[in-house]
Amino acid sequence: MSSANISASERATLLHSLTSGSAPLRPDGRGARSPRPFTVSTGVFPQCAGSARLIFPSPPRVEIVAAVRPSIVMEGETRLVLSATVPPPNSLSVGGGTVRDVRRARSDASSRLSRLLSDLLLSGVDDSCLSIGGRHAWRLSIDVSVLSTGGGNWASCADAASATVWAALGSTSLPRTFSGGDGNAPEFVLDGRGTDSSVGPRLADSLPLCATAATVRGADGRTAAVLDPSEDERAVACGIVVVAVSGDGMVSSVKTLTPEGGGGIGTAAWEEAVEIAVAGSQYFHLTLVKTLEKNLAEGCDNMEEGEGGNRGAFLEGSFLMR
Repeated sequence: MSSANISASERATLLHSLTSGSAPLRPDGRGARSPRPFTVSTGVFPQCAGSARLIFPSPPRVEIVAAVRPSIVMEGETRLVLSATVPPPNSLSVGGGTVRDVRRARSDASSRLSRLLSDLLLSGVDDSCLSIGGRHAWRLSIDVSVLSTGGGNWASCADAASATVWAALGSTSLPRTFSGGDGNAPEFVLDGRGTDSSVGPRLADSLPLCATAATVRGADGRTAAVLDPSEDERAVACGIVVVAVSGDGMVSSVKTLTPEGGGGIGTAAWEEAVEIAVAGSQYFHLTLVKTLEKNLAEGCDNMEEGEGGNRGAFLEGSFLMR
């Protein structure tokens, strides 16, 4: 599944360094449970109800943006819809390298990432806060654009994309509404005097975050699991686990991906990978929650001072797990 080009000697050296010691020795110096540093900014598209950009600045650079667009639907219709797009692949690595081959590969990868994110993130979200009166509801269309995969493929973006979606939804504000009809025929009216910024945090409360762990197996059969694997680590992995975890630590979904030629993961190695991914997701969630709360509070202060709302708040976090 990885697009990393790695020679046989590099593969053997990397596997040895990851599995031979008491703890994995990773090429970039991170601990087994240490993801890459990241930055997330919200309010990057002021015309949207909510938006965010996530960047892993360390090479290879990963950049993802998400935007939330509201519309009004009838009660009972789908309220949260997610779609994702990925950059076009290198034409030399796709079929015959024709334009049609590249477009087909990009469309397929975008569809697969959209399904993966929808399955991992949206199935258990409490969207009751999107109800309007008794007959209507807000529908939030979440558009995720992967601007750069850092040399990887669509499967390497799940955890970064989930954080971007979380930040975009968490910063979402919707127009205020009030009842405009009688009790027998409840209607609503959009109140142009302000927005409701409580919707976003309420949605984010039940939105899980994803974390990825890769399991590698050395020549002697020893295994090791690492959080947030690099592309080289993905290239030598025998299996990759993507875990979606809610803010209260409950695992909502687990996806196991087997790289081409990976051979699969044994039960003990799979359990270790899930444990590491759960810990990473919880730390990720705690970091984002604290930072978003801080920036929302600062946005409210700015609004009272006449300096605008909570758009454009800046979030910054760093995984420093040992």
